[in-house]
Amino acid sequence: MAGRSGGPEQRRWTIAAWVLEFLLSLTSFDSVFFVYAWLIGWDLLEKRGFRWRTYLLFALAPVTAHGLQFLQNVWYLGWTDAVIDIKDAFLLKHGADTGYNVGQGRLGVILASVAIVFQNLMNPGWLLFLLLGLFLFYRRYLGGRGGDLPSGALLAVLFLCGLAFVLILPHAARMPYEARQMAPFAGLIVSGFSWSFLDTFRASLHGRREPAEGEAPPAAPRFAAGYLVLSAVLLVVFWFSFALQGRGSVYDITRIMPEVRFAEALRTMPTKHEAVFFDIGGFQTFWDPVYVPGIRRSCRSRSTIPAAGRCSASTRRRELPTTLPPWSGRAGRASRRC
Repeated sequence: MAGRSGGPEQRRWTIAAWVLEFLLSLTSFDSVFFVYAWLIGWDLLEKRGFRWRTYLLFALAPVTAHGLQFLQNVWYLGWTDAVIDIKDAFLLKHGADTGYNVGQGRLGVILASVAIVFQNLMNPGWLLFLLLGLFLFYRRYLGGRGGDLPSGALLAVLFLCGLAFVLILPHAARMPYEARQMAPFAGLIVSGFSWSFLDTFRASLHGRREPAEGEAPPAAPRFAAGYLVLSAVLLVVFWFSFALQGRGSVYDITRIMPEVRFAEALRTMPTKHEAVFFDIGGFQTFWDPVYVPGIRRSCRSRSTIPAAGRCSASTRRRELPTTLPPWSGRAGRASRRC
């Protein structure tokens, strides 16, 4: 509604949409590309032209939000380390590090990430594309061109919106929760296909309306009968598979419970000031060994390091003696090079 004309009401909606995009960008980077691609894609669907002033206005929301986060990093790390932090993290997730790509080219990384996104969204992921193909057949040949059903153009725009994040940050898109990038696209496919079965079944009982002027007539009834049978089978398979999919936690932390207990025990140790613990081994637990190259040699600032565990320029390469309690199983004095 922010894009509709309407004087004061339009301005209120525009301001509200800008503030919401700013707050969303302030809390997460995941939605920035989707929202912005949708802003342009919706204008293309509505044939409003390329409104570059509107796009520039709404681009200021994520730029301002992430600019504030960058200034926070500058305040904490200093300018040089803050630049290293954001540059290295972006290039790593962008697929520029050939070592992290495990021998794949950038195109291979992107294709693998797209497959992982759909696998995380629905298992098997190819079933969604089968439903998409049949739904487009219904739209084209079985009289399913009503305005209440999603068009092929709308589905294409939503697919590109979800694909934007994968193209820019393919390695980040492999996280299980990034499957939501394709959730609107998949949701419209499933809902449209489910409705197409009901509509075809209704038409087989009561007949279909006469096509409007300039609209292609529906296909022969025998195609409708075949589509009805095939869609019924696929709907049973899809919803049965969806109902049986696991709903457990994505990350299993039971294997690291001793580390969790140890961290809880450390918090009970009396200290004069608030304690800050550095655990180099945490990267081996939660990330693969090449996620932060050179972590054992030097603790270079990375966006993956929690704020309380990042090394500033003043503490880098400083020996940090740590006394571990005897009951921890790690008795003695340990020296960490930060």
